[in-house]
Amino acid sequence: MADFCESESIWLHTDASYRGFAVLTVEGRELLNGIERSDSIALDGHKWLYRPYEVGGILVKDLITLENAFTIWGETIPISRTRVCN
Repeated sequence: MADFCESESIWLHTDASYRGFAVLTVEGRELLNGIERSDSIALDGHKWLYRPYEVGGILVKDLITLENAFTIWGETIPISRTRVCN
């Protein structure tokens, strides 16, 4: 999948929330071989690190591309100063 995404310039996201921290083990590193080719990876420490609260995070290879994807520039609706209710 990474080869295809790379050839088509498609962002590759890996949801590793449940098993992502397995990469810290020898066996997990083998199973997750290639995850480093992802453009972004979601992790959640409360699953494998046994945290009693949410500690999710995301690793991003190219922050500028991510910021551009979630930045919207455009005209806004002007605020009306006219009362429409009592």
